Parts: sequence; structure tokens; C-alpha cells
Amino acid sequence: MGARNIAALHYKMLEQYAPPSVVVDENYDIIHMSQRADKYLEIPAGAPTKNLLKLIRPQIKAILNKALLLASQKIRPIEIKNVKLTLDNQTKFIDIHVRPIVENDVAMGPLLVILKSVERSPEEIATIHSQVPSFTEFTDVLYEQLNTSNEEFQAMNEELRCAAEELEISKEELRSINEELRKVNLELKAKIEETSLSNNNLQNLISSANVSTIFLDTSFTIKLYTPAIVEIFNLKTNDYGRPITDITNKLQYDNLLGDAKTVLERLEPIEREVKTIENRIFMVQLLPYRTAENLINGVVITFFDITKRKESEDILRSSEEKYRKELEQEVELRTADLKENRDLLQSILDNSFIGMTVLKPIRDESGEIVDFIISLANLEISKETGRTDLVGKHYLKEYPGIKAAGLFDIMLRVMDTGQEEGMEYFYSFEGFNRWYSCMFVKLGDGLLATNVDTEGRKKAEEHLRKSEERLRMFVTASSDLIYQMNADWSQMNELENNKFLRNIEGPTKNWMEKYIPIEDRTNVQAIIDDSILHKKVFELEHQILLANGQVGWVHSKAVPLFDKDGEILEWFGVASNITVRKSYEAEYAKNYLLLHQAEEVAGTGTWDYNVLSKKITWSEGMYRLYELEKGSPVGPEVYLKYALAEQHGIASRITNAIRIGRSAFEERVTVRVGEKLKVIKTKATIVNDELGYPVRVLGVDMD
Repeated sequence: MGARNIAALHYKMLEQYAPPSVVVDENYDIIHMSQRADKYLEIPAGAPTKNLLKLIRPQIKAILNKALLLASQKIRPIEIKNVKLTLDNQTKFIDIHVRPIVENDVAMGPLLVILKSVERSPEEIATIHSQVPSFTEFTDVLYEQLNTSNEEFQAMNEELRCAAEELEISKEELRSINEELRKVNLELKAKIEETSLSNNNLQNLISSANVSTIFLDTSFTIKLYTPAIVEIFNLKTNDYGRPITDITNKLQYDNLLGDAKTVLERLEPIEREVKTIENRIFMVQLLPYRTAENLINGVVITFFDITKRKESEDILRSSEEKYRKELEQEVELRTADLKENRDLLQSILDNSFIGMTVLKPIRDESGEIVDFIISLANLEISKETGRTDLVGKHYLKEYPGIKAAGLFDIMLRVMDTGQEEGMEYFYSFEGFNRWYSCMFVKLGDGLLATNVDTEGRKKAEEHLRKSEERLRMFVTASSDLIYQMNADWSQMNELENNKFLRNIEGPTKNWMEKYIPIEDRTNVQAIIDDSILHKKVFELEHQILLANGQVGWVHSKAVPLFDKDGEILEWFGVASNITVRKSYEAEYAKNYLLLHQAEEVAGTGTWDYNVLSKKITWSEGMYRLYELEKGSPVGPEVYLKYALAEQHGIASRITNAIRIGRSAFEERVTVRVGEKLKVIKTKATIVNDELGYPVRVLGVDMD
């Protein structure tokens, strides 16, 4: 028989023949009990329990409690004999033995309780009394416990008093921090309102200007675009962040990406005339995108629709060329044959696209010309006037408006001087209301009059003029000053000034002394010299002397104009007053410092998640909370990385809520940062765009 089987047999024999026993821990909870110990136990009503004192029969509960207390305090066996107990309506006597488990004179914690049944005769029963430990010994133990408990309570009370004082101090500090945060919050709220107003103004300006513009980053992905660009590119709201090459367009322009790369490499603008598949023509301008810190952060591509201007130019050019050629042809035909052969002259005139008439003067008795008789009129005149009966009619009588239009005076001068003369005029009489161009040539004792309908050309010119005026107004509206510089910047001439600077009457050579503070002149001159040397665009933010005598800030940009040899002729520039923006930036920096200090004191951190770009930005307080170096790559998954295993469900819920960005939330999660356990309370709110779509998630984490 093996050792394991012998041990099992031994354990079984003890269970069968040894007295019932129970092993309890230091809290008197049952660890193990023998098979026959259950007859001394009763299961009480209520929640299940393992405590021996709650399970033991009430008749022996008090005695057993004393024995357990003495055994655990004195660390010695306690025996209580002749304890009376009624079982199954019979009076029984048991001996209670409580033995601590001792090793090397040190108590191990558990206690062994042996309940040994004792048989007694009736005579013995009458004389037996239970042998309970003396009351004095029991009270001594209780006094020792009470003294120990009293000392512990006094120490605990002192600790609580100190903790209360510390909490009071912390309360004052938190109240102060809360007041500072409230002020910062109000300032940030005002800043947000101002920023929102500025954004609205900018959006309205972009919409009213109706200029098609698209902004690309250095990877040539879409950062921003104006509403008008959708007429050229098939863009949707969710196309932010996509490469420009992924977006279809209507341009016949295969080298758009190549030109964008060239602009980034050379930092020089590129202009192209590009057609679309709809035969529209655009002037495409590619410029480097410069930040407020003068860093290159992408490319700005602007499309100006010049279709109507090009059409107007073509119409004007065609009309002028046509008029010139026809007039040359008609002048060549003014030969002696025309005078002698009326029919031939009429045939020639009728084949012309220019209205022509031959006029003979009518004089009064004093020889003064009072009218002209129409001796010849070609078919074009008949088409224009709608009359075929003009031959033989008096010109002034039929069309009295020629005097008010100034035509009759020209006719008299040509007859007097013999010099051909013409004019372009708007004829608003006799129901015409159109633009015409006329020419009068003396022909013997008469006039050859030509008349061309220029209504289409004038409309084209007017449309071109309005387009140029709108462009001028846009430049004026987007700038506070338009100026001109000579080639070496030694002389300045103001073209437009909205009064934010002191006016300069005419060109001036001391413009830098009048406008630039002395501490900024060296830097401004250095940038000018560099722009002249490299023949590149001048652009700089610098201080300036305002009209009210104070020092402000301006963003100035000037473009050089070159001669045919590539040398600079002059510079044209615009400047915008950015004094308010600079003051806002300074105020923002101050508020950011206050927020940074508040985060450091309160043990908080803030974060900003961009739903569109999927990027999250942490404040310095967040890096401190997670003991990370500032600038380390982070994401919404940080909660999963640091959360305890049993907290992964909460961490996953936080991560998904940030990524989806649909609703505000508030969660608590326990994380391990280094050797520390932290309970992080995170609270987030959602920022929507004007269409109600979520674009950002703003959150605060507090330890």
C-alpha cells in the first residue's frame, strides 16, 4: 500500500472515530469541518454565512465565543468541560477544546475547535457544573483589546484630523483654480465667438467673390476649397484629405499635379490658361501656401473664369479686323467709276456688310448747309433701318436725332475741312437705342457715310469693364493698402488707402521713415534686398506706424513686373492691417499659458480629436497624466493601452466614442501608468459644422 493510500486511510479513520471538529480562521469563518460536526450547527435565516459563531447552536454560542477569544489572545489551548446541550430532546454534555495552531511558539492564525460528547450518569448530571474560564481572565483579555482599540482609534482620529485640514487647504486651492478656469473659460468663449464671426465673414466674402479656389497640403491632398470650385472639380463634403489626383475634373489640364510640385520646389507662382471639356476658359494661378510663420504648407490653386473676357476679346478683334478690312476695301472702291456709274456703285455698296450712304448737301439762300439728301443707300442700311424708301429723302428730316447725337456737326466739319472724321456713339432716337460707329469721307460735293452696328462689341467691352472692376473691388476689399514701388524700392506711390495709414501725397522716397518703426527697418530692408536679388515675390508681416500714431502690424505682399529682358521694372503690392489678429494671437498665447498652468495644478489634460482627419491633439497636461514625452505619437487607443485588463470594456467604449464622434460622453477608467494606478475621469463634447455633422470631439481627462 502506497504512502498516499495510507494517508487517505488515516484521514478516513480520523473522520470516523475522532470527535467532531471544525477549523476556523482568525475571523472565525469555517475553513474545514469533520463529517459529524454538523449536528452542532444550525443554518440561520438570511444570507448564507460561514462564520462558526453564527452557525453554532445558541446554547453553546456564548461559551464558544469566550473560548475562541481566549485561545486567540493567549495563544494556548482552552478547554471547557461539561457544557450542557439539548439534542433531539435529550440532555447531553460536551467538552469544548479550542487549540491554536502554533509553530515555533508563533500562532499561525487558524483555530481547531473540538466538540467532544461526554456520557454522564444521572447522579453525575445532578452534581456537574460547566467549567468555564474565570471571569477575571476573560475581562483581562477584553481590557487588553479595548486598550489596543482605543489607541488605534486615537491614532486614526489624529490622521483624520490632519486629512481634514489638508482637504480644507485643497478645497481653497481648488476654489481658486476653479475661479481662474471660469475666467479662462469666459475668455475662450469670447475668443470662439470672435473666431466664429471672423469665419462667417470670411465665408461670406468667399461666397460673394465667387472665386474658385482649392487648398492642397504638401502631400497634395485637399485641405479646403471654396463653393465655386465644384463647377470644375467633382468634390463632395467627405473629400477633405483625399489626394487631388483622386478627384475627377472638367479641365483639359493633365499637368496640374506637375505644376503644383514645381511651385513647391521653386516657391514661384505659375499661371496657365486652361480649357474645360465644356469649352470654358480659366486662368489658373498656382501659389505657395504660406502660414503666418512664413512656412510653406502646401499650394493654393485659384481658377478665374475668363471665358466671357476671351469671347469679348475675340469678338472685338474680329469686329475691328472685319471693319478695317471692309473699310479698306470700300475706300479702294471709291474710284472715278463710282461717280460715273451709279448702278455699279449701288451693287458694290449692297455687297458690303457696312451700312453706307451717299449724301448730297442741301444749302439755304446764304449757302449754309441745312440738310443732306440721301442719293444712295445700300442694302445694309435698309436692313438696319427697316426701310427701302430712303433714297431721295432728307437725312435730317428723317432722322432728327443726328443733331443731338453730334453727327450733323461732324458732317458739316468734313464738308468744310475735307478731312475724314468719325465717332462711336449711342443712338437713342427714333427707337434704335443701339451703339454705332460711323465714318464720314468727303466725296466731291458730298459725303460717303459708313455706319457699323457695334452693339455686340460694346456689350462685350462693358462686360469686360465690369469684370475688371469686380476684380479691382475684390483686391481693394481684401486689402487695406494698394501700393506701387520702383525697381529698387527707393520710391513708393500709394494707389489705394483705406485711411489706416497716413496719406502720402504723390510718390515719396522717405516712405520707410514715415511708415516703418525703427526697430523693424533692418529686417524689412533685408527681405526687400533678398526679393530684389532673387527676383521673387516680397511677403512679410511687420510692424507699421498707423494713422493714429500707434504701432500696428501689417501683412504686405508685392509682385515684381519684368521687362522683356527679365529685369524688374516696378513692383505692385497690397497690404492688410493685421493689428487685431496679432493682438488676438498674443491674448491666445496668454490664455494658453493660463490653461497650461491650470492643467498642471488641477492634474488635468485636454485633447482635441478631428473627426475628418482622424488626428488627435493633446495638451501638455495629457502628456503629464500618462507620463509621456511631449510630442510622442498618441491616438484614441491610449485608453486601451494603459487600462487594467478588467477595465478594457470601458476603455474600448471610450475609444469608439471618440472615433465615431456622435455624442458627448463621460466615463471613468482605471489605468496603470508606470508603477502607479490612476482613476481617469474623461469627459467629451461634440462640435458640429453648419450642416450639423460632427467635425471635432473636445475632451478633458482628470486624475
